[in-house]
Parts: sequence; C-alpha cells; structure tokens
Amino acid sequence: MIWPLLSLAHLTPVFNPLLLAIRLILAKIPSNMSGPEDISIVKNQLYVGCSLTYAPEEFKASVEATKAALREDNWRVMEFLGLTAGTPDDVYNQDILTNVATCDGFVGIVDEPSIGLGWELGAAVMHYRKPSLALAHTDSRITRLVLGAPGHNLNLRFRTYENMVEEVPAIVAEEFAFLKGALAQVREL
Repeated sequence: MIWPLLSLAHLTPVFNPLLLAIRLILAKIPSNMSGPEDISIVKNQLYVGCSLTYAPEEFKASVEATKAALREDNWRVMEFLGLTAGTPDDVYNQDILTNVATCDGFVGIVDEPSIGLGWELGAAVMHYRKPSLALAHTDSRITRLVLGAPGHNLNLRFRTYENMVEEVPAIVAEEFAFLKGALAQVREL
C-alpha cells in the first residue's frame, strides 16, 4: 500500500522530481480524504514575478502577455496585487505568504532591477525551496548574484530569451516538465 509511504515525502530532497511531485500533491490533499483514490491531478500553480515599480510599460505588457500564454499551456498562473491594489501589508501577504509559499514553481523575470522581485526570488529559492527559474532577455544586464546562484542552489535555474512572449512559455515547459510529468506518474502509482 503506497498511501502510508506518501506521508514520508516531506523528508526527501527537493530536487528528486517524483518525490517533489508527491510533496506537491500532499500539500493539496484535504484532511478529510481517505486514500489515494481521492487524489485528482490538479493544474500546476506557477507564480511569475517581475519588476513593476520602475519597469517600462512595454515590459509589463510583455509579462502579462507571457502569463496569458502560460495559462493557454495549462498552467494556473497566480496573480500579484500590482502597484495600486491593497496596502503594502496586503502585497506582502499576497506575493510572499500566498503566491511564493504555495506555488508549485516560481518564475522570476529578472530583466529589470527590482528589490521586490529579489525578495520573492530569495524567498522561493532559500526559504520555501521552490523549483525556481530566473529568466532574462539576452541583452539585459543581470546582477552576478543571480547568475551565480544556480551553482549553489539545486532548485534554481537561469535562462535567457530573445522574445519573452514567444520563448518563455516553451522554456517554462522545458524547465518545469517534471512538475507535470511527475504528478501524472504519482497518479499511476
């Protein structure tokens, strides 16, 4: 019987894709479930973070178009409050304590400087140990801290793109394929 073994998934390293998928499923199982027959595959939650405060409007529009393309690829893209909704406390609660804490994968579009995005990326990688992907345009100047971090954090990758809307959904699909595939493998157990 596999069901009792699933409770041990939290003891495994984050970089094992199958066991990570088990952890993700366990986090979404209501406490009143009786066994694995009650598990249904859920759409993966992806949080896309980016610079907002000083980012050009064209960049922000590209991020929104990219998020729409990710939704078409069957990702549940979580939303941030942005620059006008809620209080600063609401923004922290939504972005860090809800989105970063509960996402299945974090994507940080790091083209533009942003303390908030840096905070989210640090929380995703170091605190919550989320599978994370930092992305930037090939012409962007990226801090060497972000460029060096994947060598020290197995749950972080860095990739570049030429066209955000056209390329990022495919990069995300490639880098996070194990999230979708591993969930299907768990279902087959």
